[in-house]
Amino acid sequence: MFKLIIPIALSLVTISTSILAPPSFSVPQSHALSYTNLLIGNGGYDPNSSGGMIPSVSPPFGMTRWVAQTQVHFVSATPYNWTLNKVMGFVGTRQPAIWMGESAPISVCPGVGGVVVDFEQRGLVIARNNEGDKKEVITVGYYSVELEDGHGGSVFVEQTASGFIRFFLCILSNTS
Repeated sequence: MFKLIIPIALSLVTISTSILAPPSFSVPQSHALSYTNLLIGNGGYDPNSSGGMIPSVSPPFGMTRWVAQTQVHFVSATPYNWTLNKVMGFVGTRQPAIWMGESAPISVCPGVGGVVVDFEQRGLVIARNNEGDKKEVITVGYYSVELEDGHGGSVFVEQTASGFIRFFLCILSNTS
C-alpha cells in the first residue's frame, strides 16, 4: 500500500476589516455565517475591477439597501470599496447590479461643524486601532464603522439588516 502525500499551500490574505459581528448581533448563533466574507468581490483599484459586490444592509427583500459610500457610484462603479480609507456618507441605494445605473439615491453624511457639500472634501477618515486595523465590522446582518471627525472626536455608525442605522458622536470638549 502506497501513501500519497500532497502538500497543500494555504494563502492567507490580511484583511484589516473585521468580518465578525458583536455577540449581541450574532443571535441566533450560526457557525456557517462566520465563514461568510462580504469583502470578496469588492476592492479593485478602479471601478471596473472591483467585482461589483457591496456589503449593504436591508430587511429581507428590501428595495433600498444602506451602504457606506467610499467613492462616487455610477454604471460600473459601486458606492463602496473596502480598500479606500474615507467614508463620504451612507447611501440608500437601489442599484440592483453594477451594470445598472442608480435611481434617486439618498445620502446621509455625518460630520461635525459646518455642512460640507463637496463630495471629496466631506469624507471622514476611518479610525484605526493600535495595530493599524480599521475600526470597521462587515457581516451578513451588521455593519459598523468608527470615523475620525477631524476635530479630535469620532463618529460611530451602526447599521443592521433590520433596516436600522444610527449615528453616535463622541465630541471632545474644548476646555481652553
